[in-house]
Order: sequence, then structure tokens, then C-alpha cells
Amino acid sequence: MKFLDNRIKKLNPIQKIIVAVVGALILLVLCLSIADSQGFSRNGANAFDWNNTWYIWAIFLFLTGYFEYKLFQDSTDESQE
Repeated sequence: MKFLDNRIKKLNPIQKIIVAVVGALILLVLCLSIADSQGFSRNGANAFDWNNTWYIWAIFLFLTGYFEYKLFQDSTDESQE
């Protein structure tokens, strides 16, 4: 994680926004494909059948939130360890 922390500290604000959007879109596509395959395996439902795929979307929200939190956290905060 030190390698990623060092790379993130070198990014300027515009680059951080671009990385945040691209990273969220990649996670969205991954979770959409997983939810779609999971939904079709259960009675022909689709990816947005919340009764069958709610946990996939909860994991997506958690991962996106954590990714963006780590990306935009204050780099001068020494209590991260």
C-alpha cells in the first residue's frame, strides 16, 4: 500500500478527479456484469432486480466509497497508520 500511497500523493487535483471517475466507472462495469450474471442465474431476473442482487450493489458502494476516501484523504494526516 505504500507504493499506492506514494503515487496518490504525487497526483494533482485534476488527476485525482480523473482517477476517481475512471475508477468508479470500472467498478460500476465490473459490478454490473457480476450482478447481471447473478440475476440471470436466478429466475431470469436482471442486474437491477434488487431482491436478488442487493449485496453486489452494497459491495460496489463500499468499494467506491473506500477508494475515493483513500484517494482524496488529506496527505498531511499522519494518523493513517
